[in-house]
Amino acid sequence: MSRIDLAYTRHTQGDLAGAEAIYRSMIGDGEDAIPAANNLYVLLRSERRWSDLAQLYRTLAAAIPANGDWAIHLATQLLRHEEYEAGWQWFEARRYVSRNAAVAPALSLPEWTGEPIRRLLVWREQGLGDEIQFARYVAPLAQRGIAVTLLCRPALARLFRHVQADVVPLAGSVNLPGPYDAWSLLGSLPLRLGSPYEIPAPLHVSATPRAAGGVGVMTTGSATHGNDANRSMPAKPAARLLSLPGAVSLQPEDTGARDFQDTADIIAGLDCVVSVDTSVAHLAGSMGKPTFVLLPAVRPDWRWLRDRDDSPWYPSVRVLRQAQPGDWNGLIDRVAAEIAPAR
Repeated sequence: MSRIDLAYTRHTQGDLAGAEAIYRSMIGDGEDAIPAANNLYVLLRSERRWSDLAQLYRTLAAAIPANGDWAIHLATQLLRHEEYEAGWQWFEARRYVSRNAAVAPALSLPEWTGEPIRRLLVWREQGLGDEIQFARYVAPLAQRGIAVTLLCRPALARLFRHVQADVVPLAGSVNLPGPYDAWSLLGSLPLRLGSPYEIPAPLHVSATPRAAGGVGVMTTGSATHGNDANRSMPAKPAARLLSLPGAVSLQPEDTGARDFQDTADIIAGLDCVVSVDTSVAHLAGSMGKPTFVLLPAVRPDWRWLRDRDDSPWYPSVRVLRQAQPGDWNGLIDRVAAEIAPAR
């Protein structure tokens, strides 16, 4: 039996200490280090040994810097603990991960590294929520006198109309109001802007209220998200959340919203929003709407930090975390208690 098979057998049989010892020995020897590290990663997460996990990230990222998956593990660990200077540097590894990599555009322009320039093309990446979160970094560019063209998904174009940039929906062939001195990925702006690594105010959203009170509810996100099985709510607890007094679905198929501006107009008239970790949470938070973000116990996203119920990204957000994997009802109980006095 190979060492990795022996370790895995001990792991699955509950001999975690024995499995860990073999995994660490293999990492030290360089024998099947990546499979061993992946299994040790699972073991440490299951025991919530966050400091040991952080050290594992550092060890592996330093030992195998070409491995984007481990480098991005380290990046998100650092960002989760608000270590932004190192975190944003390692965050560049998102270009080299094995799935859902950030794809740099094939342009003849140089990539911006933070030097003084006059005109910058900023390229969208990652998910809709990421675009909403990182669009705030356009304002600091404008403050430096940089004229920005921001490429975004069509569903965000109207929402971004107050961004200090020429906003161009990226769909098919587009005409760009160039020329440009350089380009940047949207998620690279925090790094390129440099120290101090402060979080700017959220994206400014202008909306016309369509509703008169109520609780907006978003229970699922995109099924293609890497952690969707944990972050989206199953049908039964989703139905319970939607049965709370005043609850209304914010799913576009239920509201008829054509894009995020339509959803913003709906949210503007609500009392509050309750959402799983998806783009609507970023939208409501950007609007300053009182928002409860419901997080899974398994692989919660880095941007909601750890062991905090507030968010430096969105001051109006309250973060509620599952005590146990799959315990959505516990979170719904807390939401029901929070919103009951206001109704």
